[in-house]
Amino acid sequence: MKLFSSATGKHKFAGQLGAFAILTIMFAFAITGSVRAATYQVVGTPVHVGNDPVAIAYNPINGYVYVVSNLDNNVTVLDGSTYKAIANVTVGNAPDAVAVNPATGAVFVADSGDNNVTVLGSDNKQIKNVTVGNDPVAIAYNPINGYVYVADNADNNVTVLDAWTYKQVANVTVGTAPDAVAANPATGAVFVAASGSNSVLVLGSNDAQIANLTVGSVPAAIALNPTPGLVYVANSDDGTVSVIQGPAAPSTSSSSSSSSSSSSSSSSSSSSSSSSSSIPEFPVQVTLALAVTAIIVGSYVYARRITVPRS
Repeated sequence: MKLFSSATGKHKFAGQLGAFAILTIMFAFAITGSVRAATYQVVGTPVHVGNDPVAIAYNPINGYVYVVSNLDNNVTVLDGSTYKAIANVTVGNAPDAVAVNPATGAVFVADSGDNNVTVLGSDNKQIKNVTVGNDPVAIAYNPINGYVYVADNADNNVTVLDAWTYKQVANVTVGTAPDAVAANPATGAVFVAASGSNSVLVLGSNDAQIANLTVGSVPAAIALNPTPGLVYVANSDDGTVSVIQGPAAPSTSSSSSSSSSSSSSSSSSSSSSSSSSSIPEFPVQVTLALAVTAIIVGSYVYARRITVPRS
């Protein structure tokens, strides 16, 4: 005897199967949606630091967070796991920016009022004060050549420091009033936004000028996407963003074949990070897997119950 004596029974079961598949998909999306929401949330209450915190950086060597307090002339050090302040380190006058050498844990603080850079060790003790140009307002570390780039706003130049010896290695003339600097960790190119000349100067890893590009009015900030080689420049005066297309990051195969043993760890690190960014998010995979499984299993059961007679 067949399970269904009429087409009505078949249609009824098909409707139940469809409803089951839809409910499964909705349930999967509800679960994964809650996972996404739970992943991003404010933890605890805001942590009190110094007056006028204007810059912040994470140090992967000791797991600390360094907060520059411009009006207090100090840096508040937070434990990155407990979020508690563990130290207050006095630096120069009117600190404006901070950068970290992730290989050594050295912290570089640009003191715009004293025209120097205060260098702190990973133990939060001061290592050195390095004299740079007038009004250093921005700073960036370049992992390709191991240099630190300091934008000296009043001198229209960039002071280049060796991140290992803390010595000055170059002074590069850029546009008028440099306000921001960023280094591409994949290619070593350095981008300096000159707010007074509405331009972005591009330096190679050997500090030679590669390009001088006109952007919007008063460029004040820069962000990079190293993989496709895109640079985003925020122009504060005209409310625009200029996009610069540069060379894309070297492919994994070409990087590994051309890299020396000293740079292989950094190449593999960047390639693994770019690979991970191309993998779909896990909640999406879970959602699709549950939905497909429900449909396949339901279809199989439906087919069996229609075609197999009962004894």
